[in-house]
Amino acid sequence: MKRVLLSLIFLFSVSFVANAQKPYAEGQVIVQLNEPGYKAVSAVAQLENDFISYNLQQEKELSKRVKIHLFTFDKSFDEEQVLELIREHPAVTIAQLNHRVELREATEDTIPNDVYFDELWGFHNTGQTGGVEDADIDAPEAWYHTQGGLTVLGDTIVSAIVDGGMSLSHEDLEENLWRNYNEIPDNGIDDDGNGYVDDVNGWNAYSSSGNIPGDSHGTHVAGTVSARGGNEIGVVGVNWYAQIMPVAASSGLESTVIEGYGYVLDMRSLYNETDGEQGAFVVSTNASFGVNYGDPDDYPLWGAMYDSLGQAGVLSTGATMNIGANVDEVGDVPTAMDSDYLITVTNTTDDDLKNSGAAYGLTTIDLGAPGTSVYSTTPNDNYGYKTGTSMATPHVTGALTLLFANMDTAMAEAYHAQPDSIALMIRDYLLFNTDPNEDLEGITVTGGRLNVNNAIIAMDTLPLGPLLGVNHDTIDMLMLPLQADTSDLIIANDGGGTINYGVTVSDTISWITVDDTPGTLYGTDIDSLEMIISAEELINGEYYGEIHVLTPDTLTIPVYLSVGLNTNTVEFGNKKKTTLQASPNPFSNTVSFTIETPEKLTTRVEIYNLSGQKVATVLDRPVRGKETITWSAASGSIPLPDGIYIVRASNERDAVTKKIILQR
Repeated sequence: MKRVLLSLIFLFSVSFVANAQKPYAEGQVIVQLNEPGYKAVSAVAQLENDFISYNLQQEKELSKRVKIHLFTFDKSFDEEQVLELIREHPAVTIAQLNHRVELREATEDTIPNDVYFDELWGFHNTGQTGGVEDADIDAPEAWYHTQGGLTVLGDTIVSAIVDGGMSLSHEDLEENLWRNYNEIPDNGIDDDGNGYVDDVNGWNAYSSSGNIPGDSHGTHVAGTVSARGGNEIGVVGVNWYAQIMPVAASSGLESTVIEGYGYVLDMRSLYNETDGEQGAFVVSTNASFGVNYGDPDDYPLWGAMYDSLGQAGVLSTGATMNIGANVDEVGDVPTAMDSDYLITVTNTTDDDLKNSGAAYGLTTIDLGAPGTSVYSTTPNDNYGYKTGTSMATPHVTGALTLLFANMDTAMAEAYHAQPDSIALMIRDYLLFNTDPNEDLEGITVTGGRLNVNNAIIAMDTLPLGPLLGVNHDTIDMLMLPLQADTSDLIIANDGGGTINYGVTVSDTISWITVDDTPGTLYGTDIDSLEMIISAEELINGEYYGEIHVLTPDTLTIPVYLSVGLNTNTVEFGNKKKTTLQASPNPFSNTVSFTIETPEKLTTRVEIYNLSGQKVATVLDRPVRGKETITWSAASGSIPLPDGIYIVRASNERDAVTKKIILQR
């Protein structure tokens, strides 16, 4: 688990400040806690107590998932000495100083010498077009890490541009064009035996030939993905060196589209099967076409192509409609299609707003990217502006190729072994690290605009290896006598690699049963285990148990169970207790609760159904003395059915429960 460390916290690389200021915040330490074993007292409280002489105090929780906290201490003490003492504490997994971080701006080393680079506001927006500064994908910052081309294992990265064709002789594209060197051009023979004749430069699905038409739209898209960088001419692509595979298949009949995608699938599958001797290492496809208002259910084979490509390791992008409509409601093909391997894109402006003429959808459109007045390559060695979701999508496609180029050795090897799982990780790095955007919030899945630099830094810092995840941090249930609850314990591999696990419950805890068959999680696999919590043999009272998920580390899930209808209130010494009455009972719709507390106490009154699930919170505020509140069973968004419910009043001193019966 040490690989988890602090990578979840920073999306900027550490750069020490070159002045008198220390490279870390004085009197601060970041700690990853080893919490299991501290039940009565939390690990935070234990640490604070043991270092009380240093005035160690928790400042904030930085990451709940991996138990990382920021602490402060008396700055008069030596930081290194305090740090070493904290590292030795049994409640601590890792401790470090809170280093200062500096945003890395683009520098001369990462600004390419391509003559029209300043026109590419979507890559690097300084306000040069009158828009909002930094309303861009942070391309120069990403190029500090990689400029693309090859993976660390030497695979030549290829992006398939599924469009109307493209110019094969453009001065800024020809160096980056993919070529099938196993095929002899224009001899009418399938020399490499891949099923396609004369496919030297790609495939034309309109004519089922290797003759690629010179299409203006496809040429423009290709330049954004991978125009040659640093060659002192024209523009630059998001990836400077990735190869471009032209596939002409973007209009006409659906059969043409499927043939085009089929060619890409065959070439990538062939590469996988021959260990790179044949085919092409295609990692992404770009689609800037579709069927406005299309129903994905009517296009099952087209949709299935994205899943098939994904299984081979290829992520696809799709431009949504150039219509200001909600795809969730009106539909679209392909961007309403449900495939984990398809990333859907809308168009943003240099003011960092969604273009008013671009479609959107909270559940269908993943993110935005610059797509308004985009400058790129056009036929005959020319350059020009185009606008549309077609121009936004290649920014995402190029970003994907750059992320594949940024893979370290472990990730690249894992990609060869499990191309589908690692492809989904690449997708997640891109989607989970967008720039938040108010204009996209609530109308796209991520609520953000593409930022390739954020994604690359996340790749460099977040762990690739196995990362265990479960669907419960704690389990807290309220049950009637003789009641039992059966549900699922979900165990997931949230990273890559492989997790071997087992599940145990102490022999002394008879009321918890979990499937204890050992399991293995590959890639991003998920297992669902039957879990039974039963009060059938328990008397009224409070119970505590633990479920242990065993891997090289142990994850402990605390289980709290309250059993009873009229459980006696917990009392402290001779102090009076909190009381709770319900009237009328049974009730037809409205019931009044009378709560009495011996002193002013913040008190919660909650309603549970017989499955132990909370259905309403009636009160959550300070109460002193006697107070009556009224609750209606019809007050929620979904009317509650007739039956038995449990009302529970609790505060920091005690708790009491009552049975109530809803009978209309």
